[in-house]
Amino acid sequence: MSRVLALLECEIRAVHQGQKTELNMVEDIVIYCMGYPELSHRPQEDLVFRRLESKAKADVATSVHAEHNELNKLINQLSVMVDNMPHFGNERLDELVDIVTRFITKYRNHMTMEEDLFTLSVESLAEQDWAELESQVRINEDPLFGEMVDRRFLKLREQILAATPK
Repeated sequence: MSRVLALLECEIRAVHQGQKTELNMVEDIVIYCMGYPELSHRPQEDLVFRRLESKAKADVATSVHAEHNELNKLINQLSVMVDNMPHFGNERLDELVDIVTRFITKYRNHMTMEEDLFTLSVESLAEQDWAELESQVRINEDPLFGEMVDRRFLKLREQILAATPK
Protein backbone atom coordinates (compact mmCIF):
# COMPACT_ATOMS: atom_id res chain seq x y z
CA MET A 1 0.00 0.00 0.00
CA SER A 2 2.92 2.33 0.62
CA ARG A 3 3.77 2.07 -3.07
CA VAL A 4 0.22 2.97 -4.05
CA LEU A 5 0.37 6.00 -1.77
CA ALA A 6 3.77 7.00 -3.18
CA LEU A 7 2.38 7.00 -6.72
CA LEU A 8 -0.71 8.91 -5.64
CA GLU A 9 1.57 11.47 -4.00
CA CYS A 10 3.60 11.84 -7.22
CA GLU A 11 0.49 12.19 -9.35
CA ILE A 12 -1.11 14.79 -7.10
CA ARG A 13 2.16 16.73 -6.86
CA ALA A 14 2.22 16.87 -10.66
CA VAL A 15 -1.38 18.11 -10.72
CA HIS A 16 -0.57 20.76 -8.10
CA GLN A 17 2.46 21.95 -10.09
CA GLY A 18 0.35 22.25 -13.23
CA GLN A 19 2.03 19.34 -14.97
CA LYS A 20 0.06 17.08 -17.24
CA THR A 21 -0.96 13.93 -15.45
CA GLU A 22 -3.43 11.15 -16.00
CA LEU A 23 -6.41 11.55 -13.72
CA ASN A 24 -7.32 8.00 -14.77
CA MET A 25 -4.36 6.83 -12.68
CA VAL A 26 -5.65 8.74 -9.67
CA GLU A 27 -9.14 7.37 -10.32
CA ASP A 28 -7.80 3.79 -10.44
CA ILE A 29 -5.94 4.34 -7.17
CA VAL A 30 -9.14 5.63 -5.57
CA ILE A 31 -11.12 2.64 -6.85
CA TYR A 32 -8.46 0.25 -5.55
CA CYS A 33 -8.40 1.97 -2.14
CA MET A 34 -12.18 1.81 -1.90
CA GLY A 35 -12.25 -1.87 -2.76
CA TYR A 36 -9.50 -4.19 -1.66
CA PRO A 37 -8.58 -2.77 1.76
CA GLU A 38 -12.23 -2.46 2.79
CA LEU A 39 -13.45 -5.81 1.50
CA SER A 40 -10.49 -8.08 2.16
CA HIS A 41 -7.70 -6.63 4.23
CA ARG A 42 -9.73 -4.93 6.96
CA PRO A 43 -11.93 -7.94 7.84
CA GLN A 44 -8.74 -9.95 8.41
CA GLU A 45 -7.33 -7.19 10.61
CA ASP A 46 -10.57 -7.02 12.56
CA LEU A 47 -10.32 -10.70 13.44
CA VAL A 48 -6.74 -10.36 14.66
CA PHE A 49 -7.34 -7.15 16.58
CA ARG A 50 -10.50 -8.45 18.26
CA ARG A 51 -8.53 -11.49 19.40
CA LEU A 52 -5.72 -9.24 20.61
CA GLU A 53 -8.28 -7.15 22.46
CA SER A 54 -9.58 -10.19 24.31
CA LYS A 55 -6.06 -11.26 25.30
CA ALA A 56 -4.53 -7.88 26.08
CA LYS A 57 -7.66 -6.40 27.65
CA ALA A 58 -7.16 -3.29 25.57
CA ASP A 59 -9.58 -1.37 23.37
CA VAL A 60 -7.67 -1.98 20.15
CA ALA A 61 -10.48 -2.65 17.70
CA THR A 62 -12.35 0.56 18.50
CA SER A 63 -9.42 2.80 17.63
CA VAL A 64 -8.65 0.82 14.47
CA HIS A 65 -12.31 0.93 13.46
CA ALA A 66 -12.43 4.71 14.05
CA GLU A 67 -9.39 5.17 11.83
CA HIS A 68 -10.94 3.00 9.13
CA ASN A 69 -14.04 5.20 9.25
CA GLU A 70 -11.92 8.34 8.87
CA LEU A 71 -10.06 6.79 5.93
CA ASN A 72 -13.38 5.81 4.33
CA LYS A 73 -14.65 9.39 4.65
CA LEU A 74 -11.53 10.77 3.02
CA ILE A 75 -11.49 8.24 0.18
CA ASN A 76 -15.19 8.90 -0.49
CA GLN A 77 -14.52 12.66 -0.61
CA LEU A 78 -11.62 11.99 -2.93
CA SER A 79 -13.77 9.78 -5.14
CA VAL A 80 -16.36 12.54 -5.53
CA MET A 81 -13.63 15.08 -6.33
CA VAL A 82 -11.99 12.86 -8.94
CA ASP A 83 -15.34 11.99 -10.52
CA ASN A 84 -16.16 15.69 -10.84
CA MET A 85 -12.74 16.96 -11.96
CA PRO A 86 -13.70 17.08 -15.65
CA HIS A 87 -16.65 19.34 -14.75
CA PHE A 88 -14.84 21.96 -12.70
CA GLY A 89 -11.38 21.99 -14.18
CA ASN A 90 -8.65 23.76 -12.25
CA GLU A 91 -10.81 25.84 -9.90
CA ARG A 92 -10.79 23.19 -7.19
CA LEU A 93 -7.30 21.76 -7.57
CA ASP A 94 -6.22 23.07 -4.18
CA GLU A 95 -9.15 21.27 -2.58
CA LEU A 96 -8.23 18.06 -4.40
CA VAL A 97 -4.60 18.36 -3.32
CA ASP A 98 -5.71 18.98 0.27
CA ILE A 99 -7.94 15.89 0.38
CA VAL A 100 -5.26 13.69 -1.20
CA THR A 101 -2.61 15.00 1.19
CA ARG A 102 -4.83 14.36 4.22
CA PHE A 103 -5.68 10.87 2.93
CA ILE A 104 -2.03 9.94 2.33
CA THR A 105 -0.93 11.28 5.72
CA LYS A 106 -3.78 9.55 7.54
CA TYR A 107 -3.18 6.27 5.72
CA ARG A 108 0.55 6.28 6.43
CA ASN A 109 -0.06 7.00 10.11
CA HIS A 110 -2.67 4.26 10.16
CA MET A 111 -0.24 1.75 8.63
CA THR A 112 2.33 2.61 11.31
CA MET A 113 -0.25 2.04 14.03
CA GLU A 114 -1.26 -1.28 12.48
CA GLU A 115 2.35 -2.42 12.26
CA ASP A 116 2.70 -1.75 15.98
CA LEU A 117 -0.51 -3.65 16.69
CA PHE A 118 0.57 -6.60 14.56
CA THR A 119 3.87 -6.70 16.46
CA LEU A 120 1.89 -6.73 19.69
CA SER A 121 -0.35 -9.46 18.25
CA VAL A 122 2.63 -11.65 17.39
CA GLU A 123 3.96 -11.18 20.92
CA SER A 124 0.58 -11.67 22.65
CA LEU A 125 -1.27 -14.36 20.73
CA ALA A 126 -0.56 -18.06 21.10
CA GLU A 127 -0.22 -20.61 18.29
CA GLN A 128 -3.77 -21.78 19.05
CA ASP A 129 -5.05 -18.23 18.53
CA TRP A 130 -3.34 -17.99 15.16
CA ALA A 131 -4.66 -21.40 14.11
CA GLU A 132 -8.22 -20.36 14.98
CA LEU A 133 -7.80 -17.04 13.20
CA GLU A 134 -6.42 -18.74 10.12
CA SER A 135 -9.49 -20.99 9.95
CA GLN A 136 -11.74 -17.90 9.99
CA VAL A 137 -9.89 -15.85 7.39
CA ARG A 138 -11.22 -15.73 3.87
CA ILE A 139 -8.40 -14.90 1.50
CA ASN A 140 -9.29 -12.59 -1.37
CA GLU A 141 -6.72 -12.08 -4.07
CA ASP A 142 -5.30 -8.57 -4.20
CA PRO A 143 -6.48 -7.22 -7.60
CA LEU A 144 -3.38 -5.03 -7.94
CA PHE A 145 -0.49 -7.00 -6.42
CA GLY A 146 -1.84 -10.57 -6.47
CA GLU A 147 -1.00 -13.25 -8.99
CA MET A 148 -4.14 -12.51 -11.02
CA VAL A 149 -4.11 -8.75 -11.60
CA ASP A 150 -7.49 -7.26 -12.45
CA ARG A 151 -7.41 -5.89 -16.02
CA ARG A 152 -8.54 -2.51 -14.76
CA PHE A 153 -5.36 -2.24 -12.68
CA LEU A 154 -2.77 -3.49 -15.19
CA LYS A 155 -1.57 -0.02 -16.18
CA LEU A 156 -1.63 1.14 -12.56
CA ARG A 157 0.46 -1.85 -11.51
CA GLU A 158 2.99 -1.20 -14.29
CA GLN A 159 3.21 2.45 -13.23
CA ILE A 160 3.69 1.55 -9.55
CA LEU A 161 6.37 -1.02 -10.29
CA ALA A 162 8.20 1.39 -12.61
CA ALA A 163 7.92 4.47 -10.40
CA THR A 164 8.38 3.31 -6.85
CA PRO A 165 11.14 1.50 -5.02
CA LYS A 166 10.29 -1.89 -3.55
